[in-house]
Amino acid sequence: MASSDFQPVLNFDRPVTIAVGETISTAVDVYGTCIGALITDANLTGTALTFLCSDSLNGTYLSYKDLKTGAAAAAVVTTSGYYATAPIDFSFVRFIKVVSGTIQATADSVVTLVTRRLS
Repeated sequence: MASSDFQPVLNFDRPVTIAVGETISTAVDVYGTCIGALITDANLTGTALTFLCSDSLNGTYLSYKDLKTGAAAAAVVTTSGYYATAPIDFSFVRFIKVVSGTIQATADSVVTLVTRRLS
C-alpha cells in the first residue's frame, strides 16, 4: 500500500501564554482535535489550572465544568510537568483558555496543549 493511501494525522501542540500579572491565558483554537496532555513550563506560578471554553475565538468564554458534579474541571499541576488528560473530556472543545489559580508572578508562563485527532 502506498503511503499516499493514508490520511494525514492532525498532531500538533498549541502553546498558550499566561502573562505576568494575569491568571488567564491567551485563547487558542484546537481545530477540532482533542487535548491529550498539558505541558507546564518552569515559570508557572499556580498549582491548579481550570479552563474557559467558547464556540468562537472572540466569543464569550465560559467555565468548563464537569457534567456530573457541576464543578469546574481542574488539573493539579507543578512546574515543568507533562500531564495526561482524558481526551474525551475535551473532545467537543474548539476554543479554550487556561486559567491559573494564582496570578503569574515573575515571568510569562507558557502552557502547551498537546492535541491529537481522534479517529
